[in-house]
Amino acid sequence: MTESSWIKSNRNPDWSKAEVEQALNERLGLRKIIWLPGIKGKGITETHVDFYARFVKPGVVIANLDNADAKALELLSGLYPDREMVMLNIDAIAAGGGGIHCVTCHQPAV
Repeated sequence: MTESSWIKSNRNPDWSKAEVEQALNERLGLRKIIWLPGIKGKGITETHVDFYARFVKPGVVIANLDNADAKALELLSGLYPDREMVMLNIDAIAAGGGGIHCVTCHQPAV
């Protein structure tokens, strides 16, 4: 979860981080929440976790917190050796508050 997306007055007014975490645990049956800082003041959602993290397989999460593109490419290539990894510059998408998932989740069948 990103703090900038969940701990904010227009989403969860007057809730502390602990209160948000308790509500998520109770409603979703979560055992552990990993908090990322997010980016305050950027877009409506102020950075969802899927901007930073990819859940690549059970127990494996990749989080890009410092623009470590080379490290991410190396790690993903090792996790998926039979797939081609292509690095894309998504700065224009991110500037609008989105991530690569925003433009790839609704692809028409060809």
